[in-house]
Amino acid sequence: MKNEFSTDKFSLNKEGFHLLRNKFKYKSFKVNELSNVTIKRGFDLSNWLFVGLFGIALFGGGLYSSFRIYTDLILGDQRYYIEFLLFPLFFFLLGGYSVFIALRRSKVVTLKLGNKMYYFSLREIDEKGEMEDFIQYLDQIKKRPIMA
Repeated sequence: MKNEFSTDKFSLNKEGFHLLRNKFKYKSFKVNELSNVTIKRGFDLSNWLFVGLFGIALFGGGLYSSFRIYTDLILGDQRYYIEFLLFPLFFFLLGGYSVFIALRRSKVVTLKLGNKMYYFSLREIDEKGEMEDFIQYLDQIKKRPIMA
């Protein structure tokens, strides 16, 4: 059956929600089995705190490395190769990107199925301009109001 709405993590059609890995479904459940569906504004990543702390640590490592290189160049008489001078740039770029990705926010859907919670970003659906259609479609097949 054709998927009405789909992202890289899940798809939704009349049969229900399908959890995806590499565009292949590995788990499915009917919409009526869900005890709660919530759409709200939240972080794109479910582990955003870990990724953000990792990015801050990388950025701090870049600052430390830059400070050490600067003090050795100014105060010392050591020679450095250009590759070593560019080394802190790697930390700055990767740390900055990690913090950026961790703090990015969009609409997310939280599905509660028994004791399990599923958390998915709706960024792809929102960028396509299908958010209102998604909410209406979910209301139609769920037959219960959904927070937006």
